[in-house]
Amino acid sequence: MSGVKTRHTSEKLRAEQTPEAGRVRNMVRRMIVDRTRTSVWRLIGHLQVGEKPLAETYSGIGFYARPPDGVDAEVIVANLGGAGAPVIVASRDEDTRRTMADLAADETATFNSQTIVKHTAGGLIEARSKDGTAVALATKADLEELRAWIAAEMVIACPAGSSTPGTVDPPPTPAGTTVLKGE
Repeated sequence: MSGVKTRHTSEKLRAEQTPEAGRVRNMVRRMIVDRTRTSVWRLIGHLQVGEKPLAETYSGIGFYARPPDGVDAEVIVANLGGAGAPVIVASRDEDTRRTMADLAADETATFNSQTIVKHTAGGLIEARSKDGTAVALATKADLEELRAWIAAEMVIACPAGSSTPGTVDPPPTPAGTTVLKGE
């Protein structure tokens, strides 16, 4: 019977493996997020029906995110201390990513279901809402110029000792920045 492949079911493969092989196999697992409230999330198991372990989330320092309710967010769970001590070492929400973050090569984004901040390959940083368009934002220099204009116009608008407004120049036009854009 050389060249004939035998089909194995998952149950048959489990029966053929030693307990040690099963322990190693379950050290790192892919699971679905059931509920999040704090840094401890409830998960839905893929191998055992009804399994809903709690696992602590380890995300990057200074960064924490929770998926929206009702999505099929996935996590990679490591059971390095055994099945009683699962930790989440990676997570993703592919449905929201597909909706919000269509990226080209060398681009990065942080997003949720309503907003996105995108670092483009061209060196721009764009901030926008889900269906919004990124536009130039005012710079600090633009705001300083506007502050100076308002201060000057307040003096001209009502010169000392008069109730008659003076001449008012139009406000300055902000130059904006093409590096950071918002909606």
